[in-house]
Amino acid sequence: MSNQTFVPLLALRGISKSFPGVQALSDVSFELIKGEVHAICGENGAGKSTLIKILSGAYQHDGGEIVFEGSPLLRVLPDIAYKLGIHTIYQENTLVPYLTVAENLHIGHELTRGKFGLIDWKMMFSATGEIMRRLNIPVDPQAVCANLGIAEQQAVQIAKALAHDCKVIVMDEPTASFGKSEIANLFRIIGLLKSEGKSVIYISHHLDEVFEIADRITVLRDGKYINTFAVKEVDKATLIDNMVGRSLGAFYEKEDLAAGEEAFRVEGMSRGLVQNVSFSARRKEILGIYGMVGAGRTELARLIFGVDKKKSGKVFLDGKEVTPETPEEAIRAGFAFITEDRRKSGLVLIQSIENNMVLPSLRKFKSVFVWPKSVEAIGRKMMDELRIKASNGKTVVRNLSGGNQQKVVVAKWLYTEAEVYLFDEPTRGIDVAAKKELYKICMDLAKQNKVLIFITSDMEELLSMSDRVLVMRDGKIAAEIHKNDLTQRRVLKEAIGGEEIG
Repeated sequence: MSNQTFVPLLALRGISKSFPGVQALSDVSFELIKGEVHAICGENGAGKSTLIKILSGAYQHDGGEIVFEGSPLLRVLPDIAYKLGIHTIYQENTLVPYLTVAENLHIGHELTRGKFGLIDWKMMFSATGEIMRRLNIPVDPQAVCANLGIAEQQAVQIAKALAHDCKVIVMDEPTASFGKSEIANLFRIIGLLKSEGKSVIYISHHLDEVFEIADRITVLRDGKYINTFAVKEVDKATLIDNMVGRSLGAFYEKEDLAAGEEAFRVEGMSRGLVQNVSFSARRKEILGIYGMVGAGRTELARLIFGVDKKKSGKVFLDGKEVTPETPEEAIRAGFAFITEDRRKSGLVLIQSIENNMVLPSLRKFKSVFVWPKSVEAIGRKMMDELRIKASNGKTVVRNLSGGNQQKVVVAKWLYTEAEVYLFDEPTRGIDVAAKKELYKICMDLAKQNKVLIFITSDMEELLSMSDRVLVMRDGKIAAEIHKNDLTQRRVLKEAIGGEEIG
């Protein structure tokens, strides 16, 4: 698809945006054609989120021009974007949880009747049902959104855009918490939107998704426009080289280390989804844990770390029972837990980098009073070690890119000098370069004789990083697979409980 053949529906020309001490965008241009899916790719901090926030009206650009349907826009505010038909679906769910699907779809634009403007509930439920049928989404318009699954909530947000006759839908990391079936359904919906002449801007770190769903790809790097490719004319290696500005080589590289002695053991762990799980881990090995959505992987990690109260089970470190009942006890026992949702449970977003760094390690300070200079020094040290991009340690964490936020999460646990590291989806929502840095950190920990448990849904990551894999199914350990026998077919066979997948 050539942008010379079609008149752009939307054009951003020479867009610039700066924040105190940071040039987020510099002379960035982007064009969107009616009826296309256009992906925006780049490392964390490349400027993707800033660009879409300018498009949605959340930020105002400092320089450049936005043209929509051939008309220049002097200013874009959220209500202007809404009226133009530009709808943004952010990574974070923006639905009101305790309102119904129909109420969320029409919030602020309720359907009314009569001179007193009473809400016409019958019409709202009917209109919502029609949109759901059109998208083939089996969700009851009267269902409360808090009771829906993540994929269903994402579908409701798309339906909300269609309820207001959108022309452009921006999707920011829409599949971050999806399994394969949810991704397939999202792609079906996107295909339907495209057939109706809607345009989609698709932001994702999952390059396989980008190549499957997009017509064109625009690459940003360090806040600058790099290139735009037709998907059929570019391969993954070229795209990555453009994203990082250098040849990245293989996605995942891992040194082979001889596993040490058994140091960590779980016996009979049970509660809810998790049913009588037992396993052990050795020093210097990376123990992968895989399973489909609902297999109980995250629930197991939460029980080990004492976040949730277990029904039964014991935890041993170096032959001694420790069995944490709370996260505080787990930290004291030498455990670290890098959770799957950094924004909700990994960081205090309104606090600075350096304050986040010391939170799990306050016991290290001999005094109740923590000297600011000590915190500043720790922050500076960890920022240097993990190459966290920020002007200084006092930068508020919510202002960092996703990859740098994840580095802060990892850094705060590294500073605890733990013995056991529980990584739960540690590379979710971060770019390929940030992933490689995280893998290097894992290897460094392994060389330091630490115990690493690596929970991931990324098959390529699992196969490349794991020395041994536990496959969970229905809350139990379905299989233990050693490195020499580790294949995608074998893992999927055990995960779904059926025949091997080709």
